[in-house]
Amino acid sequence: STPEDTLLVMNFTVTNNSDETIAFNISDKFKIKGVINNKKKVTPLTTFLDGDLNLNFNSNIETNGKFTGVLCFEIPKDENVENLGLILSNGEEKINISLF
Repeated sequence: STPEDTLLVMNFTVTNNSDETIAFNISDKFKIKGVINNKKKVTPLTTFLDGDLNLNFNSNIETNGKFTGVLCFEIPKDENVENLGLILSNGEEKINISLF
């Protein structure tokens, strides 16, 4: 993070509640963006943290299994964050997630 930014670290847990093993794949075709105050889009940083969801990731999650992932964003220190969301897209579909 730069001196004029704040580092936002988000931890996620992906749980497989199904009766089958599922493939959890994040490739270069899968894009993640943070959205500040419903308008400003920020790209996650690439890190060496275990479970960085901004990297290509390919794993299976067993029945009732869990995967913990992390995303890191730089947020300008002068930004008054009133709400935060994520946009997940794969080129065909887009999911908007409101975090707060």
